[in-house]
Amino acid sequence: MRLSLFHLLATTVLLCTAVTLRAEVAVQSTNYVILAPTLGMLNERQRQLEWSARIFETLMGVKAPRGRVTLTKTPVGSAMAQGGGATALMNAFPLTPQPAASDGTYWNLAWFANESAAALRLDRFDTALTHEAAHLQLVFAVNFKVADSLRTNFNGYGSFLPDWIDEAVAVFHEPDSTRAERRKRFKLSHRIPLRTFFTMNHPGSTGAGRVIQVQAGTQEEMRKKVEAYQASQQQNIAATAEMLADDVVTASKFYTQSLAVIEYLTARGGYPFFRYIVVQQAYGKQMDQILREWFVKQREIVTRRGGI
Repeated sequence: MRLSLFHLLATTVLLCTAVTLRAEVAVQSTNYVILAPTLGMLNERQRQLEWSARIFETLMGVKAPRGRVTLTKTPVGSAMAQGGGATALMNAFPLTPQPAASDGTYWNLAWFANESAAALRLDRFDTALTHEAAHLQLVFAVNFKVADSLRTNFNGYGSFLPDWIDEAVAVFHEPDSTRAERRKRFKLSHRIPLRTFFTMNHPGSTGAGRVIQVQAGTQEEMRKKVEAYQASQQQNIAATAEMLADDVVTASKFYTQSLAVIEYLTARGGYPFFRYIVVQQAYGKQMDQILREWFVKQREIVTRRGGI
């Protein structure tokens, strides 16, 4: 039987992880299969991940796709990028629906066993296990239900949805302390114009960590795709900066505004409002059209209720 590229990659990750860890403990919970070097570390990450799964279900209105998280000192699939000691953490995902693995998982994520040390190695680049798990959960929740136009114009980052949605969902799943720090950094006077923000590619970052998700059968293919991605992001950064007549849009700025936007949208219209936006974006609609249609629907509801 011929295995898909995704299954081959998943199998490779699991085999390599088993060799890397040797002695490990594992737990199967409602939403995850988690492997870690120690029981204490496993329990800590399980609490974080299960909290994140509840957030995902509350936000998206669907159960988080079950995944496998393997904690290692050096995540399988990580690759050092050129310049600044940046790390690109690779996660393969399929472009077409795939059956669940024997343990019921749909995705795999190898993550840093000591995340605080990893953050220092990444030049203090903001990172969180729950952030990256949310990325993969979103991919498997929406990728097989999007318009063909989104697939055709896919830029290689995250899900097929616009990049702001990927990051908005991911930062929404970060620890409270991380989100609080992002709120402090957000400056309305230095915001990315929304007409740009809702349509731009993820800006990447210079001399800091990048997390992208690619399909690759070999390390060499992975390296080439990372280089191609970095080149495209440099072009996008330059174009965005020119449009804004401002300084380069950093990943940190993009993430900070993503949190501000999702918190505003959910405060303004509740979680159903954000779900509506996600569904309509999956249909290929632009944000201005989505917002116009939403307000029309809201006025109709108010009118039917007699203005209450």
